[in-house]
Amino acid sequence: MQEEVENRSVNLVVSTGKLSIRILLTALRKYLDSRSNKRKIRAQTIRSEKRQVKMAGRLERERDRVRKELEGPRGKQTVKQLMQSGKDVHQIPVNQEHFREFRKVLNKYGVDFAVTKGVFNGKPRYLVFFKAKDEQLLNLVLQECTQKQLGMKKPVRKQSVLQTLAKMKAIAHSTPKKTHQKQRSHTR
Repeated sequence: MQEEVENRSVNLVVSTGKLSIRILLTALRKYLDSRSNKRKIRAQTIRSEKRQVKMAGRLERERDRVRKELEGPRGKQTVKQLMQSGKDVHQIPVNQEHFREFRKVLNKYGVDFAVTKGVFNGKPRYLVFFKAKDEQLLNLVLQECTQKQLGMKKPVRKQSVLQTLAKMKAIAHSTPKKTHQKQRSHTR
């Protein structure tokens, strides 16, 4: 309690020949005005700092946007965007079953590509378009995909939970029950 009073107390020094209520009131007004001015100045500096931070964020976002426009899109694109890059474009047909793995590996290596879906020879297939400069990368992608496909085995089908539960019940019923005998020993 004493600390709160000390924190809130103010020393006001007034030099005057004769101390009157008017002089005391003008001194208090000047003190309160100076205090409110300090708060206003502090609030203005805080606002200006916030403004500067916002402007810095806006400038950074604008730089990123301009950089992305100059570089162009990366990874998966539309065919139109891929054609606009001005480079030769090649294509590869990919089976529907293996497309997800193929796409993951393309993203892993950062290849710019576009995909269209169609039916070829009665089977649904994807046509993957890519830039000619990415041809060496695409050879790596194809090698990795074929290694994954050769290494893959069909998953073994697991038993259902109900079947395993039924087996466990049968095992529990077939095991002999233990007889528990209580023996008291009278040791005092």
